[in-house]
Amino acid sequence: MVAGGGYVFYWGGGHKTHGGNDVDAYIPSEDRWVELTEEEDWSEADSWDHLTDEEKKKLKKARGGGWHVDYLSPRGRPLTAHSYTQMAWWADRERFCISKFGIWCYDPAEGDEEGAWEEVGERVPVDKNAIAPWNLTYDPDLETLVSFTGTGKIEGYTFNPGLGTWERRVKTGGKNWDAWTEVFSVYAPEREEHIVYGAGRWARVDLQKMRAEEMTQLEEVAGSQPQSFSLVWAPELEKALLAGRMDGELQLWTYDPDKDVWGRFFLDGGGPTDAHGKWSTLVRDRESGLYTFLAADSEDTSQVPETWVFRLSGKERKVSRCPYDACVGDRYLHGSLQAALDAAPEGGTVGVAPGTYRQCGVIERAVTLKPLEGRPHLRDEICKGKGVLVVEAPGRVVVEGLEVSGASREKAIWMHQGAGELVLRDLKVHDSGMGVLAVPGAGSLRIYDSEIYAIDDPGEHAHFVYGGENAELVLEGNYLHGGSDGHFIKAKSVDARIRYNFIHQQARTDANIINIWGCGENQVVGNAIRSGAQDHPAIAMDFTPRVNYGERVPCPVDHARAEVAFNSYLKEGRRGWSALVMDKVGMDLVLKNNVVAGASLLHEGGDGEATLEGENARVQGFEDRLLRPARPIPAVDSPVVPDRQYTPVGTEARENASIMGAYGTRRREGSGVAGRHP
Repeated sequence: MVAGGGYVFYWGGGHKTHGGNDVDAYIPSEDRWVELTEEEDWSEADSWDHLTDEEKKKLKKARGGGWHVDYLSPRGRPLTAHSYTQMAWWADRERFCISKFGIWCYDPAEGDEEGAWEEVGERVPVDKNAIAPWNLTYDPDLETLVSFTGTGKIEGYTFNPGLGTWERRVKTGGKNWDAWTEVFSVYAPEREEHIVYGAGRWARVDLQKMRAEEMTQLEEVAGSQPQSFSLVWAPELEKALLAGRMDGELQLWTYDPDKDVWGRFFLDGGGPTDAHGKWSTLVRDRESGLYTFLAADSEDTSQVPETWVFRLSGKERKVSRCPYDACVGDRYLHGSLQAALDAAPEGGTVGVAPGTYRQCGVIERAVTLKPLEGRPHLRDEICKGKGVLVVEAPGRVVVEGLEVSGASREKAIWMHQGAGELVLRDLKVHDSGMGVLAVPGAGSLRIYDSEIYAIDDPGEHAHFVYGGENAELVLEGNYLHGGSDGHFIKAKSVDARIRYNFIHQQARTDANIINIWGCGENQVVGNAIRSGAQDHPAIAMDFTPRVNYGERVPCPVDHARAEVAFNSYLKEGRRGWSALVMDKVGMDLVLKNNVVAGASLLHEGGDGEATLEGENARVQGFEDRLLRPARPIPAVDSPVVPDRQYTPVGTEARENASIMGAYGTRRREGSGVAGRHP
């Protein structure tokens, strides 16, 4: 892109973009895109009458390989592919110009009329087979186009409009110089010199005095490998402003030519920190003072980039002090979650500033991820094709206080094989294909005091929480609600503790609400379960054999026991075969002090046999909000008076056992406060 005349010009087409070249433009003052020229389709070149068969053959090769051809399209446009920074706004002539097999300039006032494009001179004198190592820019003091090359040295050229030729004014190089890099430059008007990156080095070039000198190198973008970034002049700062992808995130840097110093630069507010440097470009419109950034988040050229704009006040701000090992946010050193995670040490803590982040992260070491304040929101980005958060750390990972959403047809949180322990506290997880998944081979998954809702995947079962053959699965004090065609909780773990949760099934599903494989030690204690499937029966929980694709999977321990105690189940609408429990595996199952409304206690016809202890009861119904009995029947003579009861809005104490709900004693496993369980 290049800015000028109130437009931000985007020259597209050819290799890796679309079928043919056209000029689109963004108008910053009106915040809209316009199409200045109609797109031409290169794939139709076989029917172009003005080309010979040999030229058509060369054009087909250019389309596939990204090279250039030195002839015109039917509309009289240059057929170019790789453009890089070989574009400029010629202010004196009000033309948008590009450099390929010659210098071609476009008059936006002519729109798509014949003659809108004009060849004004010969090409920059570089190797004709080169596609990257030169640029095209403008010198306002010389009032003409200029170019710099980066083929093992920096050479500076000025364009003679009358002759249409180029004159070399500067040549510099040395033993530290490399070959064949892309070339970027920006004009510093106060010093009347160009800041140039080429041949892998940074230099300041004065074309009028015909001199060049090395400057302080920004090592992050120096070297022989081609780099893609943007370089503009910021008059508000009297510095050059660079935007590029470094350390896995988009970063801004400034260069002060008076002090010969580079420095990190930070914007207030959120930005596209995940932008991919190769296709993303930053320009400044002189008329409006707006900086326009076209952000692409990958090398997928079929995507539609996002358009971001900002202004500069002229005041640079300091980075806020991070109280943890690393912090992410617009006032902190790291602009991306991934960069902050990578910077944190083993066992360290990453703080997340308030705001909404269109980002994802892969956690590869033991770390704690928590908000600096409020509830930061991670959304709409997927890492490794798996989830918004992907946990691969072999140690203990703690994530607390965040909101995670937007993993369409994928998992909001994915615990990878080989991961050690994942503890989730006080999260909101929603609008994803699955809530939390711990795959077989992961260690311990613990979820406390979190809300999971709006889980849906049209392509497969959408489970709220899926513990897949893990050593341990713990859910305590969570609120799971909405519709799903999968289980709200699927526990294939060796040991499962599902306690004090409120689960509200609000739509029909063929899957049982809680599904537990018959293996190890299992506790389902103090849960309130409500099924709003008015026209369909529902099983609150079942215990099934450990099978994979029909094959029985042996339990790694020599016992299979389950305790189902102090749970409340309300089945609304059609009853049918609805029940609190269905035992298919014949495990050592004990039910005590549970209360059920609108369903049976045990599903008839199950393969197993359950032991009923204490007082299990059926009542007529519950009040909606707190799940208390509609009729005050003392259903349970509890030996332990519970101190809390789970509801969608919190927990509360209750006076006696006749007030039924999900409850327990003073055992807060999630917070580390120990005590007895009922």
